[in-house]
Amino acid sequence: MVAVTENPLAATLARLAVPLPAWPVQPGPPRGAGWHRYPDLLDDAAVSALLGALDGLLRGGPALAAQTLVGRVAGPVASVLAAAVFTERRLPVVEPGGLALGRLADDHRIHPPTLALVDARMLVLPGDPAVGHPDVVVVPHPRVLEAELTAGLHRLFAPLVETVSRLGRRGRHALWQAVGDRVAVGFLLAGKHLGEPARARAEADRTLARAAKPLNLTVDWLEIEHRGRPELFKRKSVCCLYYKSAEYRDEYCTTCPLLPRDESLGRLRAYLDERDGRAQG
Repeated sequence: MVAVTENPLAATLARLAVPLPAWPVQPGPPRGAGWHRYPDLLDDAAVSALLGALDGLLRGGPALAAQTLVGRVAGPVASVLAAAVFTERRLPVVEPGGLALGRLADDHRIHPPTLALVDARMLVLPGDPAVGHPDVVVVPHPRVLEAELTAGLHRLFAPLVETVSRLGRRGRHALWQAVGDRVAVGFLLAGKHLGEPARARAEADRTLARAAKPLNLTVDWLEIEHRGRPELFKRKSVCCLYYKSAEYRDEYCTTCPLLPRDESLGRLRAYLDERDGRAQG
């Protein structure tokens, strides 16, 4: 835990970079070129331009571009906030004007997601060292953090989902289910990092089961006994549609819901064996 003299948002994000290295989030105003304020990406013209750029690179149709856009914008935020609830018992409350995103795509490639939280209130539990820090609000129980996690994601990303669904011809339910998936992934990755995947599974199940629609979700877990201990993975609740892209034509993700469950389990066993082989070699 951090001393009260430290910035609680910066300290929390720095620690989350360890279990979630693929989704770096920096506190404060973004540095460097190519950043966009989230509210500037929400009107029809901006969304149409982003969908067009993604479709030009993926070449898999508007629904794939729509699923990819929401995944790239909302997915990392959902995972990072879920991991914060699990590992820190803290929740940054992100408002639209406090979120900035790096360049999503150019003429040549889709960029890895990069995020900046310019400003955010922080919800914490009693006894947290950040109590008394400006913009820190104390809540009585972890269930409040879990409920506000999904409620806050809905408030933040409803305008994006509505616009992308309308322009990209992808159903709202599928887009929201992908956001819910990322909540579960954030819990799971944080749980694996702490060596507590079972607790992470339970908290992800509870958080998404109690969430209001459209983020209400029954998580589909894949558990494999490997070298005497269980290995936990999360099966996607909705297909990312990358099998429609030019690069991955007719190739399905290992945890895709369109694959037979036994095939997913077989692929995961092969992955674990390969991982162990690399570690030993």
